[in-house]
Amino acid sequence: MVPPEGGDLASRDVLTAHHPNCLAWYPAESDVSIRPGWFWHASRGSQVKTPAKLLDLYCTSVGRNSVLLLNVPPNRDGRISDPGTAAPTSFGQTVRATYGSNLLVPPAAPR
Repeated sequence: MVPPEGGDLASRDVLTAHHPNCLAWYPAESDVSIRPGWFWHASRGSQVKTPAKLLDLYCTSVGRNSVLLLNVPPNRDGRISDPGTAAPTSFGQTVRATYGSNLLVPPAAPR
């Protein structure tokens, strides 16, 4: 057993030392609904999370190496309501504007 302050805490060799046939990786998943509850309710139509709140959820899930599963439930007609589409659309625009450029790639040289 490697002590907690040891140098190798999670290599394949260390992980398989005690359970050689059980090494598996499961990605973290953050399941969040865009409004209170998992299903659509007419009384909750105005309680959609704001684009700022969605960006915070993105940063604290995807930014911490988790998958963000954002539930946007359809209404009784099988359609996404206007508030249910406006917030994710604005959130998506903010994410693309914030993270859309790879800062590690140098800009193209002018011609």
